[in-house]
Amino acid sequence: MSSSPAGSVFGSHRRRARQTSGCKEVASLKTKRGTRLTKRQIDALASEADRGYNLSKAARETVRPGRPSLESGISPRISYRVAENLYARAKAKSKAEGRTVSEIAREALERYVGE
Repeated sequence: MSSSPAGSVFGSHRRRARQTSGCKEVASLKTKRGTRLTKRQIDALASEADRGYNLSKAARETVRPGRPSLESGISPRISYRVAENLYARAKAKSKAEGRTVSEIAREALERYVGE
C-alpha cells in the first residue's frame, strides 16, 4: 500500500469491507448522491488510489457554497410555515413518490401561478 493519504484512507475501508463477509454493501460508504458502494467498487477505488493520481491532468472544479441552482443563475429561496399535520402528510406522500417536499411545493407553486 502506498504512503499517500488517499491510499491509506481507502485501504482502511477496504480492510473493513473484507471483515463484513457475506455482505455486498458497506452502508457507511456512499457516493455524493447517496448511492451505496459495493465491495467491488470500494476495492477498485482503493486500487486506483494505491497507484496514485496525476493531478496535473485533473480538471479544475469551481465549488460554490450551498446547493446548485435549479436553473441558470440564482434560485431564490422561499421559506414558510405550515401546520404539523400538513407537513407530515406532504412528507409521507413525497417519500411514497420518491420525491422531496420541496419538489412538491415547487410543483404546487407552478400550478398556482399558471406555469
